[in-house]
Amino acid sequence: MDTKGLVIKSCAVALFGLFSLQASAASVTFNLDYEFSGAQEPQSMTTPWAVATIDDSFGGANTVRLTMNATNLVGTESITSWFFNFSGDASMISFTEVDVTDAAVNATLGNNDTYKADGDGFFDIKFDFAPPQGQLETRFTGGETIIYDLTYVAPISAFDFNLFSAPSGGAGTYLSAAHVQSIDDPAFCGPDDPGCGSGWIGAVPVPAAVWLFGSGLLGLIGIARRKRA
Repeated sequence: MDTKGLVIKSCAVALFGLFSLQASAASVTFNLDYEFSGAQEPQSMTTPWAVATIDDSFGGANTVRLTMNATNLVGTESITSWFFNFSGDASMISFTEVDVTDAAVNATLGNNDTYKADGDGFFDIKFDFAPPQGQLETRFTGGETIIYDLTYVAPISAFDFNLFSAPSGGAGTYLSAAHVQSIDDPAFCGPDDPGCGSGWIGAVPVPAAVWLFGSGLLGLIGIARRKRA
């Protein structure tokens, strides 16, 4: 088989692997590890600062489970809003609390391309949490977890939420974004104003399937070159 034939075959195999991976996967994970607004990063050197997982193995065909975790926030830092995307009509999603003991959720909203994250990106779903001036026990702080079931009017999967936000002419688009407030940075916050910083963190992961496609393609091209030599 010539080089061209091997490349075409490798593309077909890689695409088949991509679709098979998507069909068999039960969840997607968003690692929020990038501050994109040009403001203040959370202070922990360990990232991701927050993680969201959407799992379609819970409930019926119309339901997915969303788990939000403020994994590596530290000190007084808290998440005050968290944004997600959806392939359908977000206004038709119903939100069911599974575990909200770690914070006070003010609202769960859904309306396509309505909610803008500072820096860039219009999102379809927004979760609001108690603001920093609220009591500490009601804020969404480091290591805490909140879980919701999201139910749609038609069958959905985790991949229906694995989308980038609509661009708004700023820093870029993101799979998910969150606003972190009360960041205590001694370089910016004085002793009389601790926790004065805030910033926007986003998730832009490289899907495992893309690596599978790329590595498989490069490997087969290498084999073809060796055979031709």
